[in-house]
Amino acid sequence: MGFTFRDGTYQRRVYFGKRTIKKGECAMIWRLNGSCRKIEGPQLVRLWFSTIRFCTQYIANERQFLIVNFKDGHTEYIPGPTTMYQDHLLHKEIVVKNALNVNNGEAVVVVLNKNDTKEKSGSNQLVETIKQGPLLFFPTTNQTLKNFKFDDCEAQAGKRRNSWNAATRKVASDMYKRKEVIISLSEHNDLIERAYTSNDNYKLMLKLLLTWKVTDVAKLTNSAQNPLQILTNTLINDLTKYAQLKNYEDLLNTTNVFNVTSPSSVIKQNNTNKVSSNIYTSLIQKAKSIGVEICNISFQGTTIDPEFRAKCEMVKRDKQKKINQREKENEEERREDFKLNTALARADKRTKKEFADMKHRQKLMDEAHKAKLKRNQETFDQQLQQQKNKLLLKAEFYKTLQAANVDLTKYLVAKVTNNEKCDDDTYNTTKKNDKKQLERTTKNENDNEVEEGFVSSFSNF
Repeated sequence: MGFTFRDGTYQRRVYFGKRTIKKGECAMIWRLNGSCRKIEGPQLVRLWFSTIRFCTQYIANERQFLIVNFKDGHTEYIPGPTTMYQDHLLHKEIVVKNALNVNNGEAVVVVLNKNDTKEKSGSNQLVETIKQGPLLFFPTTNQTLKNFKFDDCEAQAGKRRNSWNAATRKVASDMYKRKEVIISLSEHNDLIERAYTSNDNYKLMLKLLLTWKVTDVAKLTNSAQNPLQILTNTLINDLTKYAQLKNYEDLLNTTNVFNVTSPSSVIKQNNTNKVSSNIYTSLIQKAKSIGVEICNISFQGTTIDPEFRAKCEMVKRDKQKKINQREKENEEERREDFKLNTALARADKRTKKEFADMKHRQKLMDEAHKAKLKRNQETFDQQLQQQKNKLLLKAEFYKTLQAANVDLTKYLVAKVTNNEKCDDDTYNTTKKNDKKQLERTTKNENDNEVEEGFVSSFSNF
């Protein structure tokens, strides 16, 4: 008997024996004649050439429901709390699904099949009804929910590729995927990244955060099933047109025009943000036509084109090269100026030194001249003093002769007479004395020149 409850996977062919069906279990037994009976426990059943197969029990709580697919083709939705055994004769499949929880600020579009019985043409009338939360939605057999896509198709495809293996292993327990059927009335934030071509054929990669919300669910259900894709395409078209009219550098320097707060109000105001309103005119109109309001568009960053970056770096290098060349020329000019100033300073110092040497030589010559004049003066004074002494002696001699009663007149006449006789001797003597005086004068001049040369060499030293 065992302690576990057996389900539909338990199937046996019994020739002779018995089986205990516990309470909480259900089994179906086929006899040799092909008849079948359904037994719910607790019960002991004796088998004779029979086939026994247990039935799986399906349980749905208050937030779940059962989808029962019958073998005659119809389907029943049974809301919980309930329990049911799968009848292998009647039921093809029984599935437990979770009811859809619609929160506050969310809505769903319920599609109702009004004709309960299908006509021969097979066409039924469908009616869409909008239901807003909070509510717990249990669908019926003639109801379904309309699907929407609020994700970018490329991003959604990337997510599917990344989670393909995980999705294949996981069995969904929800009737509907919330992202496909729930319409959120709150704000949606979607990052849009796209490259645009400027007027000068450079690529500008813009990252924009688009904030939007659904304001009219009825208009949205009648207009679009993927509002984000429509808004993204319209935004890309607007930015493409705007970028084609601008140069790349202008786009980089005016990225603040992509930031717009409440673009719907910007459209109404012609005096403010005129450029921004012109950029997103088609986006605002398209959003209004599908029942969506654009709340905010914020610039998140950009990626510079490598070709433009290389061009800027080349221009920067050329500019830096010119600056370096200019600095080099200025440095050479400063070096030449320094050399010239140094040469001028050296020449000035040399001139001052020569002038100082000249003044020193002149001073030495002046001192030598003064010394010579002093010596000449002293010599003259000595000669004058000697002559004066001679005259004094001669005067004393004459006074002595006069005191001795000598006739001075006769004496002087006699002396003069004796002097005439001695003129030749005197002439010769005078000539010799003049020659000696000339030699003495030449010697003194040579001594003075030697002295001046010595003074000059000493000053140069």
